[in-house]
Amino acid sequence: VGAADLITVSKKTIPEVDISYYFTPNISAELILTYPQKHDVELAGKNIGAFKHLPPTLTAKYHFAPEAQFSPYVGAGVNYTRISDVNLLNGAADLEKSSFGLALQAG
Repeated sequence: VGAADLITVSKKTIPEVDISYYFTPNISAELILTYPQKHDVELAGKNIGAFKHLPPTLTAKYHFAPEAQFSPYVGAGVNYTRISDVNLLNGAADLEKSSFGLALQAG
C-alpha cells in the first residue's frame, strides 16, 4: 500500500453524441464524442488539484439482425484520451497527456 492507493479521482456521468455510418445493413462505424470533462483529484481525502480529459472513441459494429424489431450488436474499436489543464500539487505533479485503449461494446 502506497500513496497511489490513496489517490481518488471524481466520478462523472457525462453526455455524449454518437454518430453512426452504415456501410451495409450489418456493419457500421460509430464515433462517440463529448466535451472535455473536469475531474478533481484527492490524496487521502484532501484535494490536490484537477485535470480535464477528452475521450473520443471510434468503433466498428456488427448488427446480427438489422431488419428485426430486436437487433443485438457487438462492437470493438479504439479510444483516445487527451489530458489537459493539469494542475496537481500546485504544478509539482503532472499526468501523461494522452493514451490509447481498446473499446468494446454490446447492445
